[in-house]
Amino acid sequence: MNNDGITLIDRKEVLPGLPLRIFNFRQPNEIPHEHNFHELVLVRRGRGVHLTENGESPIRRGDVFLIPPGVMHTYSSVESLEIANVLFVPEELRLPVSELAETEGYHLLFPPVRRFSGGGSGLNHLALNDSQLRRAEEEMSAMLIEQQHRNPGWSFFLQLHFMALLGLVCRAYPERTGASEDEFDRLSQVTDYIEAHYAEPLTLDGLSKIGSRSKCTLIRMFRRAYNCTPIGYLLELRLERAAELLRDTELTVTEVAMRCGFCDSNYFTKLFSRKYRMPPREYRQARFDRKRTASGSSEKL
Repeated sequence: MNNDGITLIDRKEVLPGLPLRIFNFRQPNEIPHEHNFHELVLVRRGRGVHLTENGESPIRRGDVFLIPPGVMHTYSSVESLEIANVLFVPEELRLPVSELAETEGYHLLFPPVRRFSGGGSGLNHLALNDSQLRRAEEEMSAMLIEQQHRNPGWSFFLQLHFMALLGLVCRAYPERTGASEDEFDRLSQVTDYIEAHYAEPLTLDGLSKIGSRSKCTLIRMFRRAYNCTPIGYLLELRLERAAELLRDTELTVTEVAMRCGFCDSNYFTKLFSRKYRMPPREYRQARFDRKRTASGSSEKL
């Protein structure tokens, strides 16, 4: 742990070999931490509060949420809380997860922008009913058996049950209240375009043409689905991409700003500081210090 009290968990420590692993935890520890892999969390029993650098959200039995790399998080006010964690590195698994893009749950679980307005942890939570939760636990139990016994072909079946779990969760999420299938398709077209072209000079007029909707209608659709405007969605995505570049490259702050679609580095710094509660240079140094501390701790083991 470094001097700001946040532990960095490296994938080499918990994901040796195959970049997929499942754990069960009772009363998970309340130490703030972050990691460089994805973590799918299913709340099996009890309740508590999940905290991230963006806020906090109550969690209870049946809740499912995805914690991406680089997000500081922890738990508090836990009451008989038991969770199952699936840790994975999607780019190394190379599973056809994108095939689930036709489901609404996929876009909530794997959004290009992690945004919640009006408080919250900044992560979308899906809720399973009892029947869906039992099926999810069956897939997780099968994963644990394959992981522990390691019979011939265990890696294949571990990934197979993981895909079944993801499919179950993505399909389980109900239709949004008041959102038609056509509206969902239009939103997907616009968000997919933003994700592919976020570094370009996008405008509300251009995005409304992509979605074949008027500007007012598109804004209303985004507010209902993501609690932000289309341009707000774009800015959040740019800031998250900028944070990744600050963590993973040696580009200057100005270069990072330009690569993420910000023509004015001062404006970029203002928005970045508002979101991450520190300017870009300080953010980069804090992440560097955590990695160096974690590396030093590993060498001592």
